[in-house]
Amino acid sequence: MTACCTSSCVVLAVAGLGFGAAFGSPARADPAFKTQPPCVVNSTTTCVRFDWQTPPPQYIRTFTFDAPQAGSLLVMFQGSGNCDNADTVRRVADFDAQITTDLSIIPSRNGPGGSRVAFTLETYDPDTIVLTSLPFNLHASRIVSIPAAGRHRFYYRVSVNRIDTYVQCALINDTFTAMFTPQ
Repeated sequence: MTACCTSSCVVLAVAGLGFGAAFGSPARADPAFKTQPPCVVNSTTTCVRFDWQTPPPQYIRTFTFDAPQAGSLLVMFQGSGNCDNADTVRRVADFDAQITTDLSIIPSRNGPGGSRVAFTLETYDPDTIVLTSLPFNLHASRIVSIPAAGRHRFYYRVSVNRIDTYVQCALINDTFTAMFTPQ
């Protein structure tokens, strides 16, 4: 299965941030900052939808960084989402998410750039025809050692632990950002 939301990114040079000192060595050149615009797939800006019947795609977003030389890369992912319960009983949504460097890595809350999203959704009220919805923020970060110049690809992946019947989730405004510090 393929994912949505691959898009062109903007690269900016950022001077004078002193970011290299955070990694234990001063930078020999200015750090580089790269970000991508939030994903927009349709008029509601929903990047990805998944539910009890349809698992999330292989990855939510992908991000490529062309390192000019060896150094350290701080990779960050931000976004938000919401899950809805369309049932008259309480339901659960529980999934792990992670920034990975390889599609063969199963996302884990315990891995670098990993997190867990889990909650109970209250019941749907058929009298008001209002779904019970719970919004949440997504944030992950990890530092990757870059051994030499070259292209490096990152993925934000979701692995469902449990999504009960009649629960549907949507992820919106998801974006990667990276800060590179040369050695």
